[in-house]
Amino acid sequence: MRLVHPPRSPVQYPLGLSSTDCHPSLACHHLPGLCNQHRAVFEECKLLIWADSLLKASYDYMSDFMSKEPIPPPFPIHQFRFIAAGMALALKSLDNTGPSPTTSRAAYLLEEVLPGKKTEFVKYLHNAKAISDLSPIDPDYHLAEFLMFI
Repeated sequence: MRLVHPPRSPVQYPLGLSSTDCHPSLACHHLPGLCNQHRAVFEECKLLIWADSLLKASYDYMSDFMSKEPIPPPFPIHQFRFIAAGMALALKSLDNTGPSPTTSRAAYLLEEVLPGKKTEFVKYLHNAKAISDLSPIDPDYHLAEFLMFI
């Protein structure tokens, strides 16, 4: 499987934002912090889209390979997924008639709430390296090993 184009998404350019521009309605020259907040949340959304696409491509590749092999792999295929997330903008009504009114108040990253008992967060892999910080005797180390494999 080969990925030719980045995944298409409705959040690709919300409000006309790109990686270098702000939408004129954000009045960035008056509110640079707001523009940076929008940009940071948008970049996080793009990272989640790409990470999810890469994870799905990995599972598709493994599934395709295993369908052609008569012998199953010598290890379990754990099923991971990224939480659902999206970008939300807090807006206000346009009651300002000044030279650059803005309706934007804030940008938020909305994340899915997982059902069940709340447990401690486990970081299986470090963001900058594909090596786990978990000890090999940790009960979750096999999950980190699988993620290193992917």
